[in-house]
Amino acid sequence: LAPGSYEVVHKQRNPLWYAPDSYFTARHLPTPTTHDRERFRKGALGEYALFIDKATAIHAGPIFTNEVGGVRLPEEAIAQLYYRIPVGTTIQVR
Repeated sequence: LAPGSYEVVHKQRNPLWYAPDSYFTARHLPTPTTHDRERFRKGALGEYALFIDKATAIHAGPIFTNEVGGVRLPEEAIAQLYYRIPVGTTIQVR
């Protein structure tokens, strides 16, 4: 994530991660259609996520690849932020 100012636009508990085409092609799996349930992966982002745009999350997911992306923090840190930071809060990334 590039340094700069971001705004928390959405918070989600037990979020689902939307797997892009690259997730399936890299694993030689059939690529489901855009809205297929197979694309939504439970647990990939951890228990809490703060989204700074539609697809970029600050999370503690057990998986961290370029496909998942975002910013990965320890579970305890993201849990504290989740309850302390309201939607609309500006976050500075250095």
